[in-house]
Amino acid sequence: MLNFPSLLPTKIAMDKLKPRLRITPLGDGYVQREADGLNTLRHYFTVSFIGLSEIEKDSLINFVTERAGLEPFLWYHPGEKRYFQIICSEWQANLQHNYWTVVLRFEEDFNPV
Repeated sequence: MLNFPSLLPTKIAMDKLKPRLRITPLGDGYVQREADGLNTLRHYFTVSFIGLSEIEKDSLINFVTERAGLEPFLWYHPGEKRYFQIICSEWQANLQHNYWTVVLRFEEDFNPV
């Protein structure tokens, strides 16, 4: 499995940590909740890189485009100080004042590789 390029992000927003549950309705408005599977907590991140050169922007965009949301990769989260297995589900690049901003949406992936 490949590692994400070693550029440090300018901003990391953990949009959500979403549990996957199985909910069974019972009588009188009661419900039974239980974890659905082994890896029930999935992290979602929005990662921004601001002030990039065109070469840096191209390396990020080419990396995620080659994987096309299908192939996971390892990404080191500098705040959490650990690696996550990630799928990049969406990305965009914008040019502002001769510098590039790249925004990537990461979704934690648990599939064996």
